[in-house]
Amino acid sequence: MGREPNYRLAALLGEAGWSPSDLARAVGSQAKGQGRAVRCDRTSVAHWLSGSRPRHPLPSLAAAALSRRLQRLVAPSETGLVPLAPAAPFPYTVAAGGTGTEESLIALCRQDIDRSARPSLTGLVYSAAALELPGWQADTALPVDNAPSTAPELVMVREMTRIYAALFRSRGGKYARSALAGFIADDVGRLLAAPLASNLRRAVLAEVARLVHVLATMSADAGYSGLAERYFHTALGMSRRSGDQGQYAVTLRAMSSQALSLEHFRLAERLATSALETAPSNAVPMQLAYLLAQYALIRARSNDEGGALAALEDAEERLTPDCAGHDPFEIYPRAGLDYLRGEALLALGRRADAQRALTTSLSSRPDHHHRPNALTHSRLAEILLRDGLLEESCRHWNAFLRHYPHLISGSADRSLDRLRSSLLPFASHPQVSAVLESGESIRRI
Repeated sequence: MGREPNYRLAALLGEAGWSPSDLARAVGSQAKGQGRAVRCDRTSVAHWLSGSRPRHPLPSLAAAALSRRLQRLVAPSETGLVPLAPAAPFPYTVAAGGTGTEESLIALCRQDIDRSARPSLTGLVYSAAALELPGWQADTALPVDNAPSTAPELVMVREMTRIYAALFRSRGGKYARSALAGFIADDVGRLLAAPLASNLRRAVLAEVARLVHVLATMSADAGYSGLAERYFHTALGMSRRSGDQGQYAVTLRAMSSQALSLEHFRLAERLATSALETAPSNAVPMQLAYLLAQYALIRARSNDEGGALAALEDAEERLTPDCAGHDPFEIYPRAGLDYLRGEALLALGRRADAQRALTTSLSSRPDHHHRPNALTHSRLAEILLRDGLLEESCRHWNAFLRHYPHLISGSADRSLDRLRSSLLPFASHPQVSAVLESGESIRRI
């Protein structure tokens, strides 16, 4: 008995205005953006339309590509490439912030630290689930207040948030990521299971939301895009349950950054706008600066120079002279704003101004912040190479290679790959040859 044609996929292609070749290219782009090696061409899609079902992760990649094209969430089961799922996918249950949020978080982290189960999580495909994200609505009518800031339960979680945020800056997202998941599964799990006064419980949930946000950011840097998305949704649920509107906005902003890095521009735009709209009227100025910087980059990518520059100026005004501090959610370093200023100016075509902003960002970065230093040097090297400044580009690539050995980071790994591909055409140049040799030596280590 022959296979039944995949009418669901055909209908989605018709709605998208895509040919099989278009879908194949979009799947390839999704795979490349998420660091996956897959084979997909027009013939592959033709087989799908005739009824064949490809292996993981192709159905999820196809759904993600169609979600991006149609600007609505398309689940893998809707493509006809996998059997219809009997239950709703995770975005609807986790993002809803229901009563099972704490239990869902602990179960997710336990699966993450289980070596046999972890691949099913790290293999998750980014699904643009935030397309269906509801607006801010606290699960409690009471704000986070009246809890003693020195309560040991709060201090423990807050200290671990600072520690892992610092490790992320200095070592990258793959370093100690599973250790953080283990801390949440064990220590945070016991804390959330303990009887706590209602005001203290809300305060603890707010701190846990920040800790999960850090885990999501580490997962994104590690290259686990779908898992990071799930953790971000969980962090939103925790913020909602604690009534922490400001943290909810901060997490939306981080999700915008992830969406933009994966080339889901409309989703990134929606999230950046929602972050600003969600921010409470009494938001900390530094927090608003953080939200405005991402919004400025989005406006720049939309060729709205006036809007981008106004948002950057607004963010600048909200920075305090002393940006030093220990709480990663209460500070926004000038170096971070200068970096996004550089990206925004680059998007506006102001390359010289962009280079100055990125160089300024480097000048205020502590040397032990290896990840941002490495990625900024990488960015400058690529810009300078496109401008034909080969030797200056090599200088920044060498600086990148100086930071790289300190990192266990998917983002840094991808930068190292770009180093090789961008410099290979100039391999006969002595300075380039030396950079390439250093890069290969580090890769072998």
